[in-house]
Amino acid sequence: MNKYQSTLRFSQRANQYNLYRPKYPQELISYLQKSINLNNSFNIADIGLSPLFHIIIPIPWI
Repeated sequence: MNKYQSTLRFSQRANQYNLYRPKYPQELISYLQKSINLNNSFNIADIGLSPLFHIIIPIPWI
């Protein structure tokens, strides 16, 4: 396996990552639902820049 093939390196770790990563606060979800009418039709880009800083971008048109 090529060490630069991140999909191969990380695909088997996805379940562990999902179990232990911090969840979004309900207050954030409520705010987005009210302010931009966030609903199940949105895709969300969660760009993790570090363990403490994330950018969350709602993308309704994808």
